[in-house]
Amino acid sequence: MNDKEWKNINEHMKNKFINEEKTQVLKTFPNKDFINKMEDNKIYKTLFSCIAINIINSKNKLNEFDYEDWSKMLSEFTYGITKIMKIYHAQYIRIQGDEIYGIFVSDKKEQIDKVLDCCVELNTFKTHLNKQIHKSLFNQKNGDKEDEMLIDYGVGVWFSFENYISSVGSSKTRDIVFMGDAVNYANYLAKKAGRNGMAPILINQLLLENITKEYKSNNKNIWDFKEYQKINDEKIYGFSWIFTKYLNWIKNNS
Repeated sequence: MNDKEWKNINEHMKNKFINEEKTQVLKTFPNKDFINKMEDNKIYKTLFSCIAINIINSKNKLNEFDYEDWSKMLSEFTYGITKIMKIYHAQYIRIQGDEIYGIFVSDKKEQIDKVLDCCVELNTFKTHLNKQIHKSLFNQKNGDKEDEMLIDYGVGVWFSFENYISSVGSSKTRDIVFMGDAVNYANYLAKKAGRNGMAPILINQLLLENITKEYKSNNKNIWDFKEYQKINDEKIYGFSWIFTKYLNWIKNNS
């Protein structure tokens, strides 16, 4: 870079660290129009939920499958996960190899209900994905290994007010950077879920406290959860709930 470019970077850092540029607090998650007009590199504080997915033991998969088969499996995993997230109105989705996370508006308790439903849907998809892999890719229509999880993954969810977003790039190539509790801890929980005896879905205490009374009343079987150690002063809860009404459909259509 030349001197002018280094000076531009230096000015940005001065605004943040020396001039103590104030972070603007947003009462609701910003819409696309607002984000497209965000000042470059300015930081905004807002609330949202993040759902993260992480494949268990993905580093060992290439020892089990060849590149082509694993690529097909990973492609369908990515397609299914992102499709479900979009149906549940994820505002942004990030894919990083075997890790995926989505940002969800959570201004109202009804929206948090939907975040939890999305987690259950994602956990249900695991059964569908693995049955399809067995029957289509490996042609194992019967046998002892039909229910083996060839792709298993953990789901981590975190709802928080301590989130920050920033815009980088030009108006034509603008990208959004997500920082703070929701993204960090959701990804952390996704890497813990489904391992070492922990439930496949892990959520934080604040999310559990903000779902509606109607949701609790209509989904009493979801409260069969386990309580784990605190993270960032919040209790972590885990459960294995799936939408059982889809199991027969999966059985007949996989």
